[in-house]
Amino acid sequence: MTEQQFDRNTWQTPKYVFNWLKNKFGWFDLDGCANAKNALCCHYIGDQGTDDDDNLSIAPDFLADNLFDLLLDEVAEVCSFPLRIFVNPPYNNPLPFVLRAAELRKAGYFVVMLLPLDKSTIWFDVIRKEANEVIDIIGFVDDKGKYNSGRIKFINPTTGKKGASNNKGSMVVVFDPCADDFVQRSVSIGHIQKCGGY
Repeated sequence: MTEQQFDRNTWQTPKYVFNWLKNKFGWFDLDGCANAKNALCCHYIGDQGTDDDDNLSIAPDFLADNLFDLLLDEVAEVCSFPLRIFVNPPYNNPLPFVLRAAELRKAGYFVVMLLPLDKSTIWFDVIRKEANEVIDIIGFVDDKGKYNSGRIKFINPTTGKKGASNNKGSMVVVFDPCADDFVQRSVSIGHIQKCGGY
């Protein structure tokens, strides 16, 4: 498979970003948009891999009609509610994933999403009305005086290496069933790298 042939929606979140999120929010039970090769949790939502894969899919698609039933099965399996779900959806159309996260919050699930930093979209209007927290990932000046843009370099699904800098910044959006406020804040990519073990 050449670099041009892979599915552009399967780039993996760098481990240091996921580690920072785990440090901040405690843990995640599920990677909500993954496959057997790029899942950051041992249970994930996405296409099932082979029997040799370490990770296990509990549902084929984050947008599946029967997702809520499958999540209840997972709750029964792990004896924990609410499930804590990390979601890095395809960036070409975040709206249905944001709407699903809002539904999950209303049903009592805790969802943290990594999304493009674009507040001019209809899906950000949903976030403003339905989410509880937005954390903009911003740039910083390092110890050598060099400015770092704050754009995450996602992991190429074919090579397993960091890709080129993203063409947009990113933000973290939190759908917390136990919160009723809305806060916006920012964090530098340098701080994320430091806390995430970059």
